[in-house]
Amino acid sequence: MLTSRQREVLDFVRHFAENEGYPPTIREIAGHFAISIRAVQDHLAALESKGYIKRSRLKARGLEIERPPRHEEAGVRYVPILGRSAAGGPILAVENVEGTIPIATDWASGEELFILRVAGESMAPTLCDGDYVLVRCQPAVRDGEIVAAMLGDEVTVKRFHTSGGSVILRPDNEAVEPIAVAAGQGTRLRILGKVIGVYRRL
Repeated sequence: MLTSRQREVLDFVRHFAENEGYPPTIREIAGHFAISIRAVQDHLAALESKGYIKRSRLKARGLEIERPPRHEEAGVRYVPILGRSAAGGPILAVENVEGTIPIATDWASGEELFILRVAGESMAPTLCDGDYVLVRCQPAVRDGEIVAAMLGDEVTVKRFHTSGGSVILRPDNEAVEPIAVAAGQGTRLRILGKVIGVYRRL
């Protein structure tokens, strides 16, 4: 069982390695979390003892993620929660990831996935404020599908439609106005992916 901080450190190491192609140094981890080198060493020692990483003391970037972790439950994948995303940048960059949620691999196998937290009631009653949606990264979607889209620097979850060359991002809540992106203004809009699942706390 990991503490919340150990999970955060593990997530940082995992996503740093995925994005950069190599693991972070102890100083990079310490700088990211604004903690001491000793604290990082303690967290890494705990992660190693629990079977989540291997460490080599012979090189600066001597961290290796155990795949799968020896003590992590079988059949589960930890999908990153996306806090924000800078337009034009990598969707799953380390600085955008707020944490992870465990998802059964039956739902999340072999796909590039991320999770968004729904804010507001524009998609009610289909989606509620505080729901988490599971998004599969894909630039092409069909009319009527629920998508995660970026408009400028803002990410929104809406139903995708096209009309006369324009894109309409339509809410399910009839009290909320749809968002229209006219032909020729496509640089404002970026489809991040299709919503394929919902996690709701009851």
